[in-house]
Amino acid sequence: MIYTADNIASVIATGATLVQPRLVIEHLLTDSRQVVYPLTTLFFALPGGAKSSLQFLPLLYTAGVRNFVVPLLPQKFFDDANYFVVTDVLGALQKLAAHHRKNFTIPVIGITGSNGKTIVKEWLYQLLQPDFNIARSPKSYNSQVGVPLSVWQLSHHHTLAIIEAGISQPGEMEKLNTIIQPTIGVLTNIGAAHDKGFTSRQQKLSEKWKLFAGVEAVITEEQWVENGVADQSIFTLGVSNQCAVQVVKTEVLKAGTVVEVRHNQQMFCFVCPFTDEASVQNCITCIAVLLYLKINVIVINQRLANLHAVDMRLQLKAGVNQSIVI
Repeated sequence: MIYTADNIASVIATGATLVQPRLVIEHLLTDSRQVVYPLTTLFFALPGGAKSSLQFLPLLYTAGVRNFVVPLLPQKFFDDANYFVVTDVLGALQKLAAHHRKNFTIPVIGITGSNGKTIVKEWLYQLLQPDFNIARSPKSYNSQVGVPLSVWQLSHHHTLAIIEAGISQPGEMEKLNTIIQPTIGVLTNIGAAHDKGFTSRQQKLSEKWKLFAGVEAVITEEQWVENGVADQSIFTLGVSNQCAVQVVKTEVLKAGTVVEVRHNQQMFCFVCPFTDEASVQNCITCIAVLLYLKINVIVINQRLANLHAVDMRLQLKAGVNQSIVI
């Protein structure tokens, strides 16, 4: 999609008067320190922090940026710059991303959970890359700001998107659902992360499930299925024989973990190249997604063998004198 300033104004700032309405906009920016393509960048002056983001507009203008989404017209404004004045800058960013998402009919996998979102997203990217041209969330871009920036990456050459969504309080997931509009949902787990933002784990689980409104299927462990959910096809994994992917046995070896599962009344054996419990569970989640997508079992095992670890925000490295650096 090619957007011009007046195209975007019609979505987020109806009635805006633009001095350069035909400027092409390709990149969205919320951090003034990360200007790369100034001439085709739209900067969102988000609130927050010790300084008003409006203070950075002159610096951005000097760098070549000419399109700004602002809560009010700055006292010192530039005659050749476009200003999109809106009442809610973050809301405008989310609205624009949701508008962009509607241009695509490709499968979109939406991933949420307390832990493992980024790892599962990156491993699914590794495992599905031979079959699809994939757009995915950069790093851990799963917040109210990160999700719209992730969705904006969607282009017509993509055939699959994998987007992660994280929340810290009630009322956030409905907004992310509107932006991502997932066709397939993945719930990794429910743990202690962000507990303080919710009255209970059950409330947090209920809020997480709001990402899945309108999806064709939700892939998750049977213990995380929300009570009363009846409008989605639930593709469960777990140890009971009621699961779509029943984990019959796991055996930890030196080089990895052998996972035996029952699916469609057949037994299959997969080798996960990790031995720690969290990685094995994330690996099983990925296996379930690939089985749902009807990827051949032999192909799954071939790709699992090449799966590699994902660098996260916390990493363990060997230091000098037998020390460990976190």
